[in-house]
Amino acid sequence: MTVYLAGIAVNLTVAGVAVLARAAAGPETRAGGLFAALILIALISVPTQFLLFMRTDLYFVLQDLARCGNLYADGGAYVRYLARRGAHAITGGGPAPADPSAALRPRERRTVRTYAPLLAIGTLICLGFAAAVTLPTGLTVLTRCARGLVTGDAEARVDAVVVAGIAITFWTIWTRAWWDRHGPRVTGWVTRRRTARR
Repeated sequence: MTVYLAGIAVNLTVAGVAVLARAAAGPETRAGGLFAALILIALISVPTQFLLFMRTDLYFVLQDLARCGNLYADGGAYVRYLARRGAHAITGGGPAPADPSAALRPRERRTVRTYAPLLAIGTLICLGFAAAVTLPTGLTVLTRCARGLVTGDAEARVDAVVVAGIAITFWTIWTRAWWDRHGPRVTGWVTRRRTARR
C-alpha cells in the first residue's frame, strides 16, 4: 500500500507546499504564478488515479484489498465471456461458453463480476474520447507542423520539427507497447477468422 499510494502522497504534498509558498509570495507576483503552475502540475494527475479500469495505483489498492490475483485480466475475461454468451443467445450455434469466473473463490468472483462492467464502460468511454478528441487533436498538431515547415520562417520550422518529433516519438512508443501486449491476441483472432472462412 505504501508503494501504491506514494505517488499520490507526493503529489498532494508538493501541491500543499506550493499552496503555502504561493500565499507567502503573493498570488499576483511572478513567483506566485510559478507556484500556481506547480500546484496544477502536481494535482492534474491525481483524478486519473480513480480510473480503476486503467490499472492505476488505486486499481492495485483495490485489487489487494479485494484479494484478487489479477482483477484486470479476470474482469476482461468475464466481459469477453458475457459478449460470447450474448452472441450465443442470438445465434444459438455451438456449445454455450464457459464462465471463467466460476473457478474463482466466491469473494473474488463477486469482485470480478462487479468490476467487469466498470472495465467495459470505462474502456468504451476512453476509446470514444480517443476517437473524438485525441486523434483529431493529434492530426491538427501534425497539420500545423506541416504548414509551419512549408510556409513558416526559420523559428517556426524548428518549432514544427520539435513538436512533430515529440508527438511521433510518443505515438511510436505507445503503439509498440500496445502491440507487445495485445499483438498476439490480435494475430490469433485474425488467424482464427481466416481459418473459419476456409
